[in-house]
Amino acid sequence: MENKGIVQKIEGNRITVKLFKDSSCSHCNQCHGASKYGKDFEFETDKKAKVGDLVTLEIAEKEVIKAAAIAYIFPPLMMIAGYLLADRLGFSENQSILGSFLGLGLAFFRAFSL
Repeated sequence: MENKGIVQKIEGNRITVKLFKDSSCSHCNQCHGASKYGKDFEFETDKKAKVGDLVTLEIAEKEVIKAAAIAYIFPPLMMIAGYLLADRLGFSENQSILGSFLGLGLAFFRAFSL
């Protein structure tokens, strides 16, 4: 996945880039508005850049798939696992449902702490 943007700020080796919206953004309203720019992206790099430079950011397809799996597959699996674990331990159905939400909460905690 590749995206272009403009360097907005440089602090040491941390660079903030305002990304352009591309075709993958065409149906998403996360960035709010009709601007040609998307969200800011901050990262560390040893590459030399100046404020105003046009840069290209590339994320390996493997990493995009991994992120999608963490966001869309892992939480439901943890929810099911939480329910099944509570059920196997002999908890009531209501308690097993609470176990499923505990599994979901753990999945989100894990996903957002990466």
